[in-house]
Amino acid sequence: MSLLHGHRPFLFQGQSCETCGIRMHLPCVAKYFQSTSEPRCPHCNDYWPHHIPEVFDPEKEREAGISRSSRKSLRTRQH
Repeated sequence: MSLLHGHRPFLFQGQSCETCGIRMHLPCVAKYFQSTSEPRCPHCNDYWPHHIPEVFDPEKEREAGISRSSRKSLRTRQH
């Protein structure tokens, strides 16, 4: 966990550039690099070597939850 610049003084899970040290919390990393094939640091433009998390999409999560619960109820009725 690290304190990240540009945000309120709270602790977030994040990543930092190995060259310049700029830190970004994971949701920002996901959103910033979502359409980039070769991620680069927004500050120094060096290669960003970390895993890029997926952007959280509440609608997809809701749909996935509905389909999981639908399958589960089908299995329950079949037994």
